[in-house]
Amino acid sequence: MKYERAGWIILLFFIIVLVAIFWPAEVSEETVLERRDAVILEDDDQTQEDFPLSQWEIQEFQQKGLDNPVEDIQQDLLSKPEIIPGDGVLGGTMGFLTTDNIEILNNRWVLATYEDGHVMGQLLLRYEVNNNAQISWEILDHLEP
Repeated sequence: MKYERAGWIILLFFIIVLVAIFWPAEVSEETVLERRDAVILEDDDQTQEDFPLSQWEIQEFQQKGLDNPVEDIQQDLLSKPEIIPGDGVLGGTMGFLTTDNIEILNNRWVLATYEDGHVMGQLLLRYEVNNNAQISWEILDHLEP
């Protein structure tokens, strides 16, 4: 009887410890926001170049002659401001200012922001890389100011 009571006391103590460990603690809204901000900051460390194309797609483009497919596709579009529909205003010239404004969505589409210093727009483009590393572009849709 004496050992039985000790067993029950140990079991009760063990249950209390488990409940204390696994019971959800009160989480304030401030704590939730801090955790969310920490995740956002971690995501900001990643660049778009970390994941726009799969390894297989990169290898396919390299076989077609692109050394660094993401950079080569962005640079090719950057060098072709004539693709942009419409003219600049107030003496501005429309262009894709930096590669940061050219987001490769996948192995077929690009979303690019253009501007002339006064107005801004976006293009959804389809691109194709031929076997000579030449890139052709087709406007699928555009958003004008």
